[in-house]
Amino acid sequence: AGYGQDPSLADEILEPGFLDFTRVIASSISTVVRREAPHAQVWVGETAAAWDSGEAGITDTFESGFWFVDQLGTVASLEQTVMCRQCFVGGNYTMIG
Repeated sequence: AGYGQDPSLADEILEPGFLDFTRVIASSISTVVRREAPHAQVWVGETAAAWDSGEAGITDTFESGFWFVDQLGTVASLEQTVMCRQCFVGGNYTMIG
């Protein structure tokens, strides 16, 4: 998605274009896997709304949860079967804290 230190991250995180980035990447991956390895499962790992440790007060808040739920639905709709969250506790990506 975005750079964790981006000063406009708070404004962008719920924008449709920001949320659609997951669909663009995941759809491309699904297309390749269906063509090259149709019986393989696609797993998503180490994911978050913003890389480079995220941003305190944005990627570790309720607001970022909307990004996470959108990503879960997007990858599920593309038949990607597993999604691993990078961090549930601690850091700027925390889900519980």
